[in-house]
Amino acid sequence: ARSREGEQERSLVEDEVPAVDNTKMISLSRVLPWILLAPLAAALWRVEKAGDRQQAFIRGDSLIEGSHQVKVPVENDVWNGEQSESLYSHPRVERLVKSELTNCDPSCDKWWIGDGTCDKRCLNEECAWDNGDCNLSETPKIAYLHIRKTGGTSLHKYLSLLYASYGAQVCRVFSWQCDDCSCGYWDPNAKRNGFGTGMHSCNIFSRPQTDSEAKCDGCVDDILRTGCHYVELHHWDMTLARQLKERGYKIVTMLRHPVHSLESSYNYEAFARNGQSGRIPGYEADQSGFEKWMKDRQMVEGFDALRMLAGCWYEHDGNATVSKDCLVNPTYYKRDELERASSVSTKVTITAIDQGCGPYLDIFFFLSTSSSFLYITAIYSFMQLSREELYLKAQLALEEMDFVGLTEDFQRSVELLHRTFFSSRGECEVCKQIREVLVVR
Repeated sequence: ARSREGEQERSLVEDEVPAVDNTKMISLSRVLPWILLAPLAAALWRVEKAGDRQQAFIRGDSLIEGSHQVKVPVENDVWNGEQSESLYSHPRVERLVKSELTNCDPSCDKWWIGDGTCDKRCLNEECAWDNGDCNLSETPKIAYLHIRKTGGTSLHKYLSLLYASYGAQVCRVFSWQCDDCSCGYWDPNAKRNGFGTGMHSCNIFSRPQTDSEAKCDGCVDDILRTGCHYVELHHWDMTLARQLKERGYKIVTMLRHPVHSLESSYNYEAFARNGQSGRIPGYEADQSGFEKWMKDRQMVEGFDALRMLAGCWYEHDGNATVSKDCLVNPTYYKRDELERASSVSTKVTITAIDQGCGPYLDIFFFLSTSSSFLYITAIYSFMQLSREELYLKAQLALEEMDFVGLTEDFQRSVELLHRTFFSSRGECEVCKQIREVLVVR
């Protein structure tokens, strides 16, 4: 796991758990091979992994997802610019005498004051501003780039509960129109402060998909206007995260070995999505169907992590210009969809040649031979991101990250994440349980 804070870098190695002061740097060269393996992941994946173990994998992925709930607006908790910023900036007072808070409303239990958890009922002068429990002045704003099948739901739950315990605004941005999407966590602190059941203690934004493409038009404005201290970018790519980084957010993400990601994706597709029970739609429910699915995955260059980091993804910032070959779901598409996506790029190429593209075509014609076949191939390559371009863009994205964790080392990654950004704050009990108990499969 790797983190960056200004000029300082810290990390946690994959071997034995080191002392906090002796953490070592995992160089980018150790992280990148996981992404570089992606094009070969399907070919390297052992067929026997499609056996009885699949059901356990999908159960593991669903450990903390819970049931979807109808979205309900957060009550009495609207972030109101400078007023709220001032409200959430009162520091802790050492040796506070609670017995002297005679005007504190009884709805604020004095045991709550200064216990490390923000209570809105105690956030007033009479109750000593909860004695610093709601102080967000030194808590960074974080945007979590949730890459598919990397244990992201688990990390989102951890960060959501952590920020909720600080009294901060928690947000989620979905890449499909969803009226029943949940916050992904239950906030016990919201319930004890009178804000409903605690199941709806976040702000949810969503954007519809049109022709298998989702554009996050206006998402940054929504996030800033709402005052999101923590926001999960649910399956969006780096183009959206980069905009938030430019506005002061720390960007964090998790990486997972591509073989394990494909393994998790297959289990989800075969056992959970749309009520499936042992087969992926469009493929036979036996070993031959599994082998066909694996073979079809090799029709595309790179999988989810590589493409999302490189900005070659169908769920992106609305200002981004994405070529047709990027508007592909490399994990879930069926063979006909993959072939159709490839034919779209070819058709565009032929159209461009028919219309005449001036000097752009002349350059490639000059560099190639006079063969019309090679001429068309050169233009087609020009319109698509090459393997080298994908890797370079992904590498640059990793350099921009403020923290990169490893799914296979989830517990220590989350521990390092907390020490990097929240060392001056405590850790809620349920947050600690997620970090210490949960093992992502």
